[in-house]
Amino acid sequence: RPCPKWQPFPRSHRSIASIARRQQARAQLAPGRTALLREARYGRCAPGGGEAMREMVTILLLATAEALLISTPRVSLPPCVRHRAKLDVRMVAQAAPADTTSAREVMWEPTPEVAEKTSMMRFQRSVGVDGGYEELWKWSVDNSDDFWTKLMDFVEMQYEGSTSPAKEGSVMPDVTYFPNVRLNFAENMLRYGEPGCQWEKTEALVSLSESRDDVRWTFGELRDDASRVRAALEKLGVTSSDSCGAYLSNIGETVVGMLGATSTGATWTSCSPDFGAQAVADRFGQVAPKVLFTCDGFMSAGKETSLVEKVEVLVEALPSLERVVMVGQLAEPPTWSSERLKSIMVSWEDFLASGSEADGKAPPPKYTRVPFAHPQFVLYSSGTTGMPKSIAHGCGNILLQHAKELMLHSDLRPEDRMLFYTTCGWMMWNWMSSSLFAGATVVTFDGFAAYPKLASPWDLVEKERITHLGSSPRFFQACRARVRPMENNDLSALRVIFSTGSPLTPEDFGYVYKKVKADVILA
Repeated sequence: RPCPKWQPFPRSHRSIASIARRQQARAQLAPGRTALLREARYGRCAPGGGEAMREMVTILLLATAEALLISTPRVSLPPCVRHRAKLDVRMVAQAAPADTTSAREVMWEPTPEVAEKTSMMRFQRSVGVDGGYEELWKWSVDNSDDFWTKLMDFVEMQYEGSTSPAKEGSVMPDVTYFPNVRLNFAENMLRYGEPGCQWEKTEALVSLSESRDDVRWTFGELRDDASRVRAALEKLGVTSSDSCGAYLSNIGETVVGMLGATSTGATWTSCSPDFGAQAVADRFGQVAPKVLFTCDGFMSAGKETSLVEKVEVLVEALPSLERVVMVGQLAEPPTWSSERLKSIMVSWEDFLASGSEADGKAPPPKYTRVPFAHPQFVLYSSGTTGMPKSIAHGCGNILLQHAKELMLHSDLRPEDRMLFYTTCGWMMWNWMSSSLFAGATVVTFDGFAAYPKLASPWDLVEKERITHLGSSPRFFQACRARVRPMENNDLSALRVIFSTGSPLTPEDFGYVYKKVKADVILA
């Protein structure tokens, strides 16, 4: 900022050499100053934290700043800048949180009884590896073919063919896993809905939205609706060579549509409705979907947003479309102006009816099994360096990887309940949806999570008896000052908290274990 009491040197005195010296000095000092500020911010200068430590850090920072930053030879700073630098250092040092957490502090560990019941322990015993997790990890790396083959059997994946060889090729990307295996993604997701299964009438999918009442499916009902979608798609000629796209909110119909489409073996791709029409067209245009599942709008933080214009632009930009399935979410049905859209659009309800039997019942399930590496899902890069790049995930590849992460690392079991705050444009939506494979209930949320209050997500965890919650460090940071779930909510069902989007800080760990729940896995 300009300083009225100080003026820079006249240009005649600011030689190239003096400018170079200043730049060199600043470059040398910047890392040290940044490191000092970081140390003060996270309280890592001494173990234990506390007022004494922060006072010591303050003194050290001020002394170092005065010696290095302010009084460095050949670096002339105006008085106001010197004063401001002292204030900045003092404020940052004194802002170190009182409730700090050491990076080496053990925040949680399972009891032997809890560890004994985990899927990870059962898997380790099934493969005959002695020791702890490190020994199991080393075995999986040294014997990767055996690891993946035994994991397929452990999670009881439904497939046909031989698992030998486990892979062809040795150098990525020219490697194909399980070339002699064929399977169907939806068949594996819906196995708990088979007649006679003990979980057939257990909740499989819960759709929570600001724009409507809750909608719930049991595993049996989910299997039936997926069969209706599959039958309706087959009437349109959709096969495993085609693709279907979703421009939808994180609602239950999105999961049902995905299961119906993958029942045919068709490739599935999705984007969130907060994307612009051109951004979606840039992505879907690379996949050329035959059918588009979309909605007329959504509600967030109590405000209704129409997607009419964006959907019409998107449909005009995708010549491959033969059918648009519309999920109504606006309070009043909108008026459409695109003649092409009106000619190929059908409501979600009518689409399900077209796939039903004459008596209205669901048709028998039918699954098209495809090669293990068949492109089942297409996700996209961010597009920050040009056109978004398509990222194809094989049917068996994504199923087996998700099974490993969900069932082994997350210890997800039948009758658990998974809630991940995400959108359909993020890979966490695919990951969350695969919880069905473990027999868990998928709880989708459409809207603004912290509405009408910051503690609303924790209220939802209590209400739905969530066992596995997915969020982000930003949410934890927002909650630190005034949200105390440990005092105000019954989180007895919660066992695992996932966090992604950015690294967790020591303060995030401290908040969760001291203000949310002490007996929980945070990862």
